[in-house]
Amino acid sequence: MGSMWNFLKINVLVLIILFSLACSSVKSSISYDDKSFIINGKRKILISGSIHYPRSTPEMWPDLIQKAKDGGLDVIQTYVFWNGHEPSPGKYNFEGRFDLVKFVKLVQQAGLYLHLRIGPFVCAEWNFGGFPIWLKYVPGIEFRTDNQPFKVAMQGFTEKILDMMKSEKLFEPQGGPIIMSQIENEYGPVEWELGAPGKAYTAWAAKMAVGLNTGVPWIMCKQETAPDPIIDTCNGFYCEGFKPNKPYKPKMWTEVWTGWYTQYGGAVPKRPVEDLAFSVARFVQNNGSYFNYYMYHGGTNFGRTSAGLFVATSYDYDAPIDEYGLLNEPKWGHLRDLHKAIKQCEPALVSSYPTVTWPGKNQEVHVFRSKSGDCAAFLSNYDPTFSTKVSFQNTQYDLPPWSISILPDCKTAVYNTARISSRSSEAKMVPISGLSWKSFNEQPPSADERDALAMQGLWEQINVTHDSSDYLWYLTQVNINPNEGFLKSGKWPLLTVMSAGHALHVFINDQLSGTVYGSLDKPKLTFNGNVNLRAGINKISLLSVAVGLPNVGLHFERWNTGVLGPITLNGLDEGTRDLTKQTWSYKVGLKGESLSLDTVTGSSSVEWVEGSLLAQKQPLTWYKATFNAPEGNDPLALDMNSMGKGEIWINGQSIGRHWPGYIAKGSCGDCNYAGTYKETKCQRGCGQPSQRWYHIPRSWVQSSGNLLVVFEELGGDPTKISLLLLHMMINLLLLMGKERFSFLVPFTIQEAPLRGFPVWLKYVPGIEFRTDNQPFEVAMRGFTEKIVNMMKAEKLFEPQGGPIIMSQIENEYGPVEWEIGAPGRAYTAWAAKMAVGLNTGVPWVMYTQYGGAVPKRPAEDLAFSVARFVQNNGSYFNYYMVHVYRSKSGACAAFLSNYDTKSWAKVTFQNTQYDLPPWSISILPDCKTAVYNTAKISFKSSPPKMVPVSGLSWLQSYKDEIPSAYERGTLSLQGLSDQINVTRDSSDYLWYLTQVKIDPNEGFLKSGKWPLLTVMSAGHVLHVFINGQLSGTVYGSLEDTRLTFNGNVNLKAGINNIALLSSAVGLANIGVHFEKWNTGVLGPVTLNGLNEGTRDLTKQTWSYKVGLKGESLSLGSVTGSSSVHWVLGPHLAKNQPLTWYKAWFNAPEGNEPLALDMYGMGKGEIWINGQSIGRHWPGYTAKGSCAPCNYAGTYTETKCQIGCGQPSQRWYHIPRSWVKPSGNLVVVLEEMGGDPNKISLVKRSV
Repeated sequence: MGSMWNFLKINVLVLIILFSLACSSVKSSISYDDKSFIINGKRKILISGSIHYPRSTPEMWPDLIQKAKDGGLDVIQTYVFWNGHEPSPGKYNFEGRFDLVKFVKLVQQAGLYLHLRIGPFVCAEWNFGGFPIWLKYVPGIEFRTDNQPFKVAMQGFTEKILDMMKSEKLFEPQGGPIIMSQIENEYGPVEWELGAPGKAYTAWAAKMAVGLNTGVPWIMCKQETAPDPIIDTCNGFYCEGFKPNKPYKPKMWTEVWTGWYTQYGGAVPKRPVEDLAFSVARFVQNNGSYFNYYMYHGGTNFGRTSAGLFVATSYDYDAPIDEYGLLNEPKWGHLRDLHKAIKQCEPALVSSYPTVTWPGKNQEVHVFRSKSGDCAAFLSNYDPTFSTKVSFQNTQYDLPPWSISILPDCKTAVYNTARISSRSSEAKMVPISGLSWKSFNEQPPSADERDALAMQGLWEQINVTHDSSDYLWYLTQVNINPNEGFLKSGKWPLLTVMSAGHALHVFINDQLSGTVYGSLDKPKLTFNGNVNLRAGINKISLLSVAVGLPNVGLHFERWNTGVLGPITLNGLDEGTRDLTKQTWSYKVGLKGESLSLDTVTGSSSVEWVEGSLLAQKQPLTWYKATFNAPEGNDPLALDMNSMGKGEIWINGQSIGRHWPGYIAKGSCGDCNYAGTYKETKCQRGCGQPSQRWYHIPRSWVQSSGNLLVVFEELGGDPTKISLLLLHMMINLLLLMGKERFSFLVPFTIQEAPLRGFPVWLKYVPGIEFRTDNQPFEVAMRGFTEKIVNMMKAEKLFEPQGGPIIMSQIENEYGPVEWEIGAPGRAYTAWAAKMAVGLNTGVPWVMYTQYGGAVPKRPAEDLAFSVARFVQNNGSYFNYYMVHVYRSKSGACAAFLSNYDTKSWAKVTFQNTQYDLPPWSISILPDCKTAVYNTAKISFKSSPPKMVPVSGLSWLQSYKDEIPSAYERGTLSLQGLSDQINVTRDSSDYLWYLTQVKIDPNEGFLKSGKWPLLTVMSAGHVLHVFINGQLSGTVYGSLEDTRLTFNGNVNLKAGINNIALLSSAVGLANIGVHFEKWNTGVLGPVTLNGLNEGTRDLTKQTWSYKVGLKGESLSLGSVTGSSSVHWVLGPHLAKNQPLTWYKAWFNAPEGNEPLALDMYGMGKGEIWINGQSIGRHWPGYTAKGSCAPCNYAGTYTETKCQIGCGQPSQRWYHIPRSWVKPSGNLVVVLEEMGGDPNKISLVKRSV
């Protein structure tokens, strides 16, 4: 039986290959069988995630894709959105959020594959399922069946997309990232309902797609009848039991639902990550070879793109990356760890079939063993209530309920789906400010307005609006006889209006009489309300509101929206009057929409009111406000909790519909991850608005003068709308929770100026740093309390449920205390008592350069030092040692050590010999298997390559000026002053200016032996100018910052200007009372070789000018750089000191890190779009010894250096987030002189 099956399988595979060759003229490098996809000869378990390009902004795409890659994904999956790309027949849009080619190329640049789901029906909770509205009105059309007009349109769009991808060479056989495509979408249930026409359509769609010759496989999801070679796939919360319709096709899960979408009127669905990981592991252990998270980043339904009826603007989907682009922890981290475990199992998974055993009730073990010896095991506990012990290979493994443990070597459980090591993160919406509002009230239109359309009876809404607006006015009049009884009795007649949905506002004589709306489950609605009518003509205005068009269902193009009747008026003398068939007038959209009130230009076309006249809680009201962008790049949102329903625009771009007035129904009890999940399990937010916060993309916001416009249908209080920030400090701490550690220490680690102290602290009267000094203790306590109180307010300490498990006070204070003595000990005691007294509930701890080569510590030695620290509870006595740890429960771990720096060793432990390289430690987590050795590196080295992208365009220069001793802004003092006492660290630069008068009879004027100027400085760099000309430069070093300039200077008879430009290169950051250390020219300054001998200039009058002229003009910014005259071309300054350069560049495509190669320059500073990258100093050549590096033996910072004789730093990092797509300004200040033509923009690749 087995040999016959193998024979049949081989023959079927041959037939598939021959069929593929016949259908394709492109040589494919992708194949598959029942085990996996095979890409360029390599079998792969493919891990994928959905990111829909229109649901985020192009500026967000690179970060989202990188986070997906960091989360362990191989593939990005996206639909193609027909109505976004072809809004009217033959007119295409591939710009902005719909720049599909750009998105695909960004995926490629990140090193990922792409799965292109063309559809072109997408469902996706997207308006009209992705179909353009004009398609509904093609004569004779029926959607998604054996219908010629539909097939012609569908094939035309499919070919359009595929031709674009081919022309850009984006399919994998062309060298691109697209490894598979999808035609149609979840068509199986529709085919079943349609019968024969559905089957014919399926066959046509498959043949059409394969005939387009893409060179990659095609799939159909939820399509059991998918014809060869189309692969049928599964969608759902669970797919472990799914089998493709042919035994030679891979088992694919195209939609692993990470959560569910939010609907207005519904609670917010949350899927526990333990269950999500369980479902994926269960799929993989059952031969699954491709799975895709739907969604990995859900994003936002901007504008009116949401559908499905009542789908919210947020499409967060409880995805691993949230709507704002932030990591949703612990979901992202727990899945990342799952992916690592699966990839460790990959060699066994792709080359063998599992052996399945059932060691106990609700227990299952899947073991994969390859012929080459690879082994992986999945141990499962399907019990939703009880933990269990699973016995496997004479070892017992503890499994929580409803969980799977993964053993990539069939021994060590590296991952369990229910055990989470990543900490939770909850977005904190921090209000920035309120907004100052103006309002404009809209009135119901008149039936006889110019563009109103009058017709007999009631018309379906979309047939009138063609979805150009959510709104359609139904307008009519009712004549009431003065003798009507209700006019005397006061019993107003009952108006009944029946509508196909989705919301309805009823106005009687321009006054709101009532509102009613449907739901996702029941979009139809009925208004029943007593209405206040008067004698004579009464105006009835019905505002029908659509909340997205249907996106799924049999022939959903035929579904109705709007007021279709009947409409009756009951309680008149005549009884009931039927208004259904009388004359109605129709007005599409709102007046504010036709006036474009959401734009700056349009908003000026009406008269707005404010202050006491501001409309509040009134229907049909437009509001506008302006705001400036908050600093930083943190995500922004609007809190709309005080509003009802409508739409929001930022600078003319629609964020989407808002509807906080629709309160969520449902059950929001406790959530237990175990057991089968459905979308109503583990909901949140019952009794609250379904959506309160609305995402504002940062890229839509200008630095100032942003126009915010809100249209409110129901009535709300705009004064309570607030702009919110997702506070990044909070996010940082939440992410740190994953590492379970936090520092809290005013005196910081690392090489920060003044060790992280603000420079103003130096000038607090009577202060001394880091000793028993009252002013310092007051300041230090104040800042520490500020930080601790912030953390407490956000509940970030572990006893409050946060991630902070310990804090640190002071830093590396031991050596300082030893030098200071008694005051140091008193300060230590004070700091400890102060910290503990803040009652954080967690433990406190205290912890015991340009011009140099670049230090590199070998990874082998670094790992050795860490392992040695862990293994040691005490000292060691010989070269070869074994440290063994055994617990009472039987757990065992061993560390085998070889401390010899030259020779390998064989260490015998428990009758087994282990080979240890020199200076290394092997770790045995089970006292048997050496899983790690500190000197054996399995990772390939990754030397970075700096790849030039381009030079810089429109390079221009501007010469800074040497100031005059008497110009405005200079300070004149007798003698020399410390630099930082003058600048307060507001600039690296301080000018020391003085004059020297030379007698015409001076001997050197005749002999030509110029006098010797000597200038002594406390550091760090000094440029000496004589009469405007650079005479020389000198600089110190890390070991000795002090410097002396000795140079013969060309003086003339009469007055000579001496200008000393002292440059600081950071402030001191360590040492006893480093706040007292000096910087700058402190003298003596002497002139030797005059007739009088030596003239001391130290105590004469000196003028001081802080900073450079270019700094005061903000030449580093776009605005400031336009304030001076720049030169270019042949006049460009080269190799001249004190020169500013500016140039422009466009952002290179991709997501690789960027840098500037400054090899041709000397020293100065660099700005990108007004933000300082930092100081550059490629002119300082590295000294030191750069001999070959041997990892073994004690490491010091001078061992294993690289780059001797080269600039200490040549490349300077440009953060991608600082760079715009085009028109980026780079400004360089050059102190010493350099050639800017040699500066180049580079990409860093590994």
